[in-house]
Amino acid sequence: MKRFFIAFLFFTSLQAYAEGKDDDIKLLQKINLESDLDYYNKSSLLDSNTNEKALYLKNIIDNILLYHPDINSAQLERDIAQAYFMQTTGAFDPNFNSSANYAHFNSSSAIGEEQDAALVTNKLDWQSPWGPKLSVGHKVLFGDAKTPFAPTGDAGEFFAELKIPLLQNALINTYNLKSNKAKIYTIIADYKYFLTKLKVINAASAAYWKWIASAQILDAEKDLLKIAESQLDFVQKQSDAGNLAAINVVEADRELQRRHARVAVALRQVQEDSLKLASYLWTINGHPMQIPSLAQVPNLIPEPHQIQVSSLLDAKFTALENRFEPKILQSTRKILDLEKSFAKNQLLPMLDASLYQGLEVGSEGIGPTMQFGLNFGLPLRLRTARGLLKEAQSKIKQMNIQEKQLLQSIFLDIENAYSQIATSYDRFVFSQKEYALAQKLEEGERLRFELGDSTLFLLIQRERMTIESRIDMIKALGDYNYALVNFDIAQAKF
Repeated sequence: MKRFFIAFLFFTSLQAYAEGKDDDIKLLQKINLESDLDYYNKSSLLDSNTNEKALYLKNIIDNILLYHPDINSAQLERDIAQAYFMQTTGAFDPNFNSSANYAHFNSSSAIGEEQDAALVTNKLDWQSPWGPKLSVGHKVLFGDAKTPFAPTGDAGEFFAELKIPLLQNALINTYNLKSNKAKIYTIIADYKYFLTKLKVINAASAAYWKWIASAQILDAEKDLLKIAESQLDFVQKQSDAGNLAAINVVEADRELQRRHARVAVALRQVQEDSLKLASYLWTINGHPMQIPSLAQVPNLIPEPHQIQVSSLLDAKFTALENRFEPKILQSTRKILDLEKSFAKNQLLPMLDASLYQGLEVGSEGIGPTMQFGLNFGLPLRLRTARGLLKEAQSKIKQMNIQEKQLLQSIFLDIENAYSQIATSYDRFVFSQKEYALAQKLEEGERLRFELGDSTLFLLIQRERMTIESRIDMIKALGDYNYALVNFDIAQAKF
């Protein structure tokens, strides 16, 4: 038996040491840019690699969920909360205890006579979450028969001892209350992870669609630049032929330079949005990814469609199922109920029962032994317990108020996201129609100009109006797609 306990202790200690040793956990001592220069020296702002794959929002979200530092940090917070919960449940782990006591004493039966005795006890203790404590083990006495220790047979005594709280600390006690509170910390950590995830996805989605829109605006400005170049060539030829005044060439050239400048501004906007989007993209090794290039802008973006009213009601039910706020309220309510029950329990007197059943073995053993006892305690003042009870009751009332506010907040988030989709859709439809009408006006003005019935100034104004309508339509398309993501975020679909 002793060899078994020694081997058990050895392997348990060895396992704990192995778990505590982790070569992957190292403190960051310095930042060495040279060693990671390949990662930090990449830039796609001036490159145009047509071999790069198109970058879709799903790729962005998948990358964020795997590698984004904020999300990984929130995940570590969850691990820390789980570790703390494990610490609190450690109070219910079985515990092996071994003790050896030696006594040199004056004999009670023969005063003045020296006696010696030693008591060796090995036992296994287990504290249950509901209050009772169980101990099983073996003890053996060596030395004089009349000792200050309880005598045993030659081969010792096997025993089982049970201590049961009958009133105070029965079923609910400081041990399981602490463990349950630690459990809610894990849920709060999950909630923080949930919020961090949605926050990063929301910001990254906004950056993505802004990047898409700026790339499309750049294309629109380039198209208008080509028109200006053709227009200057046409005006120059007409001026050389004597059909147009030379001032028209100056006007056309001025507009060309203006559109060159607008292309440069649009290109800078694309670069800025690319850098913003790149801040959300990371590699598995914790390095930033290469900056997205124009070659990665998707060619086809689905046009908006009108969302059905029934989707609004479905979204509310989905949000209640997916969002963490109701789960936190539910868990907090359980903790508060436990605190209230614990406070009421502490108002009771203390009454503990103990039962000891032993079996002495050996030549001098008497066989079965038994002890039974009661321990009673009556607190004279109960201010601590009453204070705990009042605190728990007030927290429950506070929770009832917060629950109503939370439900309202969730539903308003859904309503707001739904409204954002509806209005951005209407805006896209109107801007699309406006763009179509602006194109017709521009074509008509260009035909009049070519026939000599208009001026270059009016034609340029029509072209500017057309490009502004096209830019408004592009921005409305980006806002609509971002609103779709925001609608899913409000439902916690990610």
